[in-house]
Amino acid sequence: MSRACSSALLVWLSASACVAQPSGEPEVASTRPGGVRPKQGPSCVASGGDAVALVDGLRGGCGWSLSVDDAASLDGSAHLSLRALTLVTAETETDSALVGEGAAPQACGPTLARCEAEGVGTSLGPVLILRRLGGESEVPEQIYIGWVEDGRLGFAPSWGEQRSVVDHTRIGPVFALAPYDCGGALLLLPTPRLPEASGEQVPVALAARGGRWHIDEISETGEARPPSEAAPAEVSGCRPLFSSVP
Repeated sequence: MSRACSSALLVWLSASACVAQPSGEPEVASTRPGGVRPKQGPSCVASGGDAVALVDGLRGGCGWSLSVDDAASLDGSAHLSLRALTLVTAETETDSALVGEGAAPQACGPTLARCEAEGVGTSLGPVLILRRLGGESEVPEQIYIGWVEDGRLGFAPSWGEQRSVVDHTRIGPVFALAPYDCGGALLLLPTPRLPEASGEQVPVALAARGGRWHIDEISETGEARPPSEAAPAEVSGCRPLFSSVP
């Protein structure tokens, strides 16, 4: 990949350029490449199967583990379980608690082999990232954002259809949906991802998908249901849950 392409991927716009007009700083660290395990204290133990991703807890607390269940969902997509890490001390051991479960997007395959998984601990709990691997370059074909509501784990696509190209290499969209804490509710809002966003408008199709997605109704592709009404073009009082947009 060229130097221009790499620079475009790594540069993050200042907060003043965000469409969502976030207030305050995110409480989480930058997102990490898929498969990298965060540092956990010796008392925090993953259980319930081999983890495909570990998520840091906030302020030094135990985090969460994401695992793929042995049996796939009825539609052939991977079935995932998100569990709180077990706290083990010299005197006692706390059983691992199931936080949420659900199907991954069908594009990730029945064993999640087509996607890389990672997660971020946030003020609203663990938020997951699935990167749909592509064959053209190291840049993924799609990013899925995952979270839990009422014990159900669901995912929404972050990238729209419009993608930028640098030196004949696709580097992803200029804008993408990113998670925000808006008064205790998780909203996915259009957010600048590449430097050229300062001179472009948010694509209409992406703007229409900004808002609160619904996990209670999963589509045939294993994705959450888009909001019935798009969020306003400018949203105040929302805090970004990611310090950079994947």
